[in-house]
Amino acid sequence: MNKTREFKHSTGTAEEADKKEKYRRTRKFGALILSVIAAVGIGHKLGEPALDDKQLNEATSIAAEAVSDKMGEFEGENSTYTYSNEDGSSSSYRNSQGDSMDLLAYSRAESLPNPLTGEVEEPGTYVMITVNDRNNEKSDEYDKDKGRVTETDFIFKSDNPQDINSLVDGGELTINEVKDFIKSDGVSVSEISSLEDANEDKKLDWETIDYSAYNGGDDHWKFSVNKEDGASGYEDSDEIGNVFTGDNAVREMQNVIDNVESNWGKSK
Repeated sequence: MNKTREFKHSTGTAEEADKKEKYRRTRKFGALILSVIAAVGIGHKLGEPALDDKQLNEATSIAAEAVSDKMGEFEGENSTYTYSNEDGSSSSYRNSQGDSMDLLAYSRAESLPNPLTGEVEEPGTYVMITVNDRNNEKSDEYDKDKGRVTETDFIFKSDNPQDINSLVDGGELTINEVKDFIKSDGVSVSEISSLEDANEDKKLDWETIDYSAYNGGDDHWKFSVNKEDGASGYEDSDEIGNVFTGDNAVREMQNVIDNVESNWGKSK
């Protein structure tokens, strides 16, 4: 009797252990699937883009309007044209407040990694707009490291690598050409990134593991927008894969721009 009970007890324990092992494996597999989903950014129905054309255009329009307004501060008598490279693909401007703006146009005939970010860029024409907002009111002396409140990059892209030709044709990448490009049909915003003076010491230090906004340093974030995968990188999302899709992506773009414009306002 004792052996029988012991046998039954032992059998029951084995069955329970087997069930627990199957449960553990199921949970592990489920966690693996979720991690893959998060890695590829699938927060929408499989086979469907995360943003339709209308939503991507709305998100792009929000970014383009904000950048165009800011670029207006570098036009007219209160601005100075400071630099252009030989092939006309980049130029720099400075306004009377001590802010600076750099414009850069380049193209990709094939998929290649960006030399600055390391991320693969698809074929097309790219325009990067970098705004350094400095909090130097009408400074006669220009110091690239002094008084920088934010350094914000915007990247806009068309799918046609030949669009670069019209941008650099005159030998100078002008503000008006860039404005026209970022508001053109077929052009979309692909990335916004910013380094912010989180500790308010009037200078910017690139975020590191040891020195970040969490321990007294400055804050760096990057917001990416992709028709297929959605928008991510600024705030956490409740959607699977921690991405924003559809109209949520458009609203998140507005949140990003509100933050950027608020930071720009700090220096005025």
